[in-house]
Amino acid sequence: MKYYTDGFTIYSNPSEYGGGYTVVCENGSVIEREFIRKKGFTCNEGEILGIWSALRLAGEGDIISTDSSCARIWALSGHSKKRQDLNQLLECCQLFIKEKYIWISISFLCNT
Repeated sequence: MKYYTDGFTIYSNPSEYGGGYTVVCENGSVIEREFIRKKGFTCNEGEILGIWSALRLAGEGDIISTDSSCARIWALSGHSKKRQDLNQLLECCQLFIKEKYIWISISFLCNT
């Protein structure tokens, strides 16, 4: 199965109002969408939370696709120097990736 993830903020980045993430499966169905109210919420937080959510849902050998190369690198490495507040979540992402043999790819989708 292939999962597509995306994070977002409301109005600005960082956002005074929060943001969230969406996980969609390969047939286009929304599997999970979460809105988070948090002052200072960033796109990177949304992207990482989307990847983490898809990793929890994914089975062995599945593929997760994100449009954030930064979030992909952080999830694969299990840490971020710039966002140390996300390191615990990134460590969990890295464990899921290794345990389930999951590949995280980069994709850019366009609506025309």
